[in-house]
Amino acid sequence: MLRLRHKSQWLVLVLALIALPPCQADEKKTDAKKPAKLDVNAVPENARKVEFTTDEGTWMSVDVSPDGKTILFDLLGDIYRVGIAGGKAERVTSGLAFDYAPRTSPDGRMIVFCSDRGGNMNLWLMNSEGSETRALTEEKDAVFSSPSWTPDGLYVLARREETSKAGIPPVEIFMIHRDGGSGIKIIPKDKIDTSAGPIASPDGRYIYLTGRKADFSYTPNMTNGLWHVYRFDRKTGEIVQLTTAPDGGLRPTLSPDGKRMVYARRSDARTWLYLRDLSTGRERVLSRELSRDDQEDFAQMDVLPGAAFTPDGKAFVYWSGGKIHRLDIATATDSLIPFSASVSLDLRPLLRVETPVGDPELKAKILRWPTLSPDGKLLAFDALGKIWISDIAGGKAGRPRRLTKDTAREYAPEFSPDGRFIAYVTWSDADLGHVWKIKAAGGGPVRLSRTAGHYTNPAWSPKGDRIAIVAGSGAELRGQQPEFDPYFEIRWLPSEPPAGGTDSVPVTAASPYDALRFHPVPAWSPDGDRIFFEKEIPPGEPGGDRKVDLVSVRLDGTDEQHHLRFVSAEDAVETPSTARASTASAKRS
Repeated sequence: MLRLRHKSQWLVLVLALIALPPCQADEKKTDAKKPAKLDVNAVPENARKVEFTTDEGTWMSVDVSPDGKTILFDLLGDIYRVGIAGGKAERVTSGLAFDYAPRTSPDGRMIVFCSDRGGNMNLWLMNSEGSETRALTEEKDAVFSSPSWTPDGLYVLARREETSKAGIPPVEIFMIHRDGGSGIKIIPKDKIDTSAGPIASPDGRYIYLTGRKADFSYTPNMTNGLWHVYRFDRKTGEIVQLTTAPDGGLRPTLSPDGKRMVYARRSDARTWLYLRDLSTGRERVLSRELSRDDQEDFAQMDVLPGAAFTPDGKAFVYWSGGKIHRLDIATATDSLIPFSASVSLDLRPLLRVETPVGDPELKAKILRWPTLSPDGKLLAFDALGKIWISDIAGGKAGRPRRLTKDTAREYAPEFSPDGRFIAYVTWSDADLGHVWKIKAAGGGPVRLSRTAGHYTNPAWSPKGDRIAIVAGSGAELRGQQPEFDPYFEIRWLPSEPPAGGTDSVPVTAASPYDALRFHPVPAWSPDGDRIFFEKEIPPGEPGGDRKVDLVSVRLDGTDEQHHLRFVSAEDAVETPSTARASTASAKRS
């Protein structure tokens, strides 16, 4: 009984404490910790007011209203409206937030657009006059672009790019109800790696879009076309590619009856506009004067700005060359829609740094290929296209001095095992390049290669009698940049060739991949019988992480062995004992 009474007393005490009102000091403390709500459109302190009038703009998305009377377009982060015949444009949105890509709903009552006014690039809605603005999506780890409406006006189609991890992620197509919600993924990354510009057919069954199936690369394979136009069947889930290589297809736009499609494609270095009859497949060129597309870049604002048919389907309205164009579909006659827009921006103060030009000495800020002599007394490196050496004393480098007096560009210095010589490569746009060696103490350089070409990353064998090099396949001789080389070749040269150099001995081919050095970096085994280098292993699924293997081959290219695998690695080489490997940056998988 006593025990029960004690429990009852504790229960009364706890209930009493719960019922007590919170302390005012705690309320103030809680309020003090609550961060102020972000207002992207707030005028910054000491803002600079910039006002001007313009009749042209850059990368402007345009849209024609359902009644065909007005055109929406974006300009410098604001949305404007102008009559279908042109004239003075009315600003619909304003402020520091970047607003773009407006699209009017089928009933003409709402506008969806992209904006960072909430702190991240999300989808927003407003009524046709520009009021009652509200967020449709509120993602913090993703950005949206290229919105469009389904024909019933209930949903918005848009591309969604994940930003939660570093790198260049895939871009997927989502469908979001106009009342909000997380949306539905309709084109996932395992179907098309990067998608853009989705639009629905008038009956709502099909979604047309631009897509690239390959992962992003700075050196893409263009033989099969980089981007293509696809059609997704919402009923069956089937995806059909509508365009062919090598020109590909970009930013499809459907006519109001859904029977014709206008899209762009690359013809050599120019972007052309085409009209396709979807029932027969017949095509014809509408314009050869389209501004260049953005298909080699990240396409974060799509591969081309948005465009639109007029409601009667007789004309196509689009942006090119800074102007708004009206293209007659029947005759392909192109006319300008003149506009005048008053721009008013509140910009932050300019940051100006006074930097003197023409000082007696130039301070190099980027040093490449730094390498120490075996005794640690000399440092060789490349700066400003020349090779320099510095004496090392007390752990500090002395004043650098030129190693040669050559006028060609010099790269990739590497000390011989005994430290007496330095091997390096040269390059000239007119004469190509060679492999050289020179005494570390200075003197005249000796050319090791007989044939001029693209060489880099020399590596001495342990005995110093051979030098491994990386050679290009001749892209420069084909009028291309070196990043378009389909492969590199690892070769070796004798370190004591006859006068005038000698031909290099091929070992094996190595495929280029995205790395800091770009070229492979060969390294010798301690016995000099094998050459090590890094080899990329493609991801097992779209959007997955690539792997890098440390491999080795004999000097005739045979007996390839894979020794280690890394999630990420640069300059992976084995230690002299061959029991371990050293990398500049690596994660063991």
